[in-house]
Amino acid sequence: MLWILLAALASAGTLRATVDVNADGYKLVDAVVLPGDLRHHKEGAIEVLDVDGTVLTTASIPDPRLRSIILPEGGGQTAVLERGRITVEVPWPNDAATLRLNQMSLVPRPPPEDGAIALQTTGPSQDRLDLIFLGDGYNVDQQQDFAEDVDWIVAYLLGIEPYNAYTSLLNIWRVDTISNDSGVSHDEDGLSRDTAYDCYYGCAGIERLVCCDDGLVIGAVNAALPAAEGVMVLINDPEYGGAGGFNYATSYVGEADGRQVAAHELGHSLVGLWDEYGYGYESTQGEGPNCSADANGHWDDWVGTGPVDAFQECSYVNYYRPTENECMMRSLSDDYCPVCRQEAVLSIYERVPTLITAASPASGTAVDATDVASPIEVEVIGADSGMDIVWMLEGEEVGTGASFDPHCTGLNGALSVRVSDPTQWVRGPDVDVLEQSAGDWEITSVPCDLTDTGGESTVGELLSCACDSGSPAGGALGWLLISVLVFRRRRS
Repeated sequence: MLWILLAALASAGTLRATVDVNADGYKLVDAVVLPGDLRHHKEGAIEVLDVDGTVLTTASIPDPRLRSIILPEGGGQTAVLERGRITVEVPWPNDAATLRLNQMSLVPRPPPEDGAIALQTTGPSQDRLDLIFLGDGYNVDQQQDFAEDVDWIVAYLLGIEPYNAYTSLLNIWRVDTISNDSGVSHDEDGLSRDTAYDCYYGCAGIERLVCCDDGLVIGAVNAALPAAEGVMVLINDPEYGGAGGFNYATSYVGEADGRQVAAHELGHSLVGLWDEYGYGYESTQGEGPNCSADANGHWDDWVGTGPVDAFQECSYVNYYRPTENECMMRSLSDDYCPVCRQEAVLSIYERVPTLITAASPASGTAVDATDVASPIEVEVIGADSGMDIVWMLEGEEVGTGASFDPHCTGLNGALSVRVSDPTQWVRGPDVDVLEQSAGDWEITSVPCDLTDTGGESTVGELLSCACDSGSPAGGALGWLLISVLVFRRRRS
């Protein structure tokens, strides 16, 4: 069967720029154009230009210097580093030519061949959320240990909602990298080790905060899988530690809390969630999806559902969180609160460019189903997650499922299809990101009617009655009707 891909009209792909951030500002390091469209982004300092220098679109740059670590005894610690590196996504229109930031311009390069090991691939990267694991402090004899540690963390993550329900929208990868030494550096103890990504405890003077060389980490991801949205560096060290930021996460792999630390820190880099414990000072720097400057919160659709209300503090002492203690973003636990779980679902869908990945025949095709079976079919992303597929004729529902055959229906007019996720985990206006429509197909059909027409029926009308044309009985009925008609005409 010929499938015709649904392509965006105005975009040639998504540009992923690598940016250094320090006290002096921003600096472009690298840029690569990837296939697939970017559904959502915030406007900001990065500019995409056409050949005439006209600005086509812009994107904002999150600050990668903020790092935090959740503590097993509750609460956490945070630091702002002197510099950091981050990747930023921005739409790349068909007529785009260059990328500009602070008067520095780059012409993007094509993407490299994937150098990561696939642990789970459910579709092309442009249609999925990609999570990649790196390892630091694993020497040549510990590569199997790294593989097993990744599998251990992944099994845990995919058991947490909503990741468990949306496994079909996730690609998971691993990059094997050999460190010369086993374990990582401990600056707080003056212990230095030679490792692949120069990760170390004692970052910014905080004993349990684990930072790495941002350039080495982001460079490895760009070389192996620049399409990755979530990056986790596993630390081969038994001491509790890790870090979360908007560029990548780190976590130790200790059996006691390693999985929970990894899940919490990925909540930052993969989903964009804020810490729900306090840093000890105030802020006026905007709000997070789960942290509100409003004493009543900004999650009205969830207030009164279970434990959801507004509780001080959330990252900053003047901000409010959705639940008192029922969330992994506040303390080590296995669950998100409803507000954070909703943001995780939205984050997945916002990185999926289309819900309907293919249609046959193409949208806009005229379909004459008078004489023959003419099914219209769609391929839907994440179909095994329970997507609703509804076919509409002039606004009225006429069928469900991934295929609709107008043959014998007697339906005529503009046919469309609507795909949506019926999840109960998303409420309010954001549900729009969980729905997509395609069409129209202009269909023509006649009803299946075996009533005696007094010998005036046409061959097409009689053949249309053989609705089950794929079965021997249906086919035989159709040919029998044609034979009877021909015999009557010869006798007349």
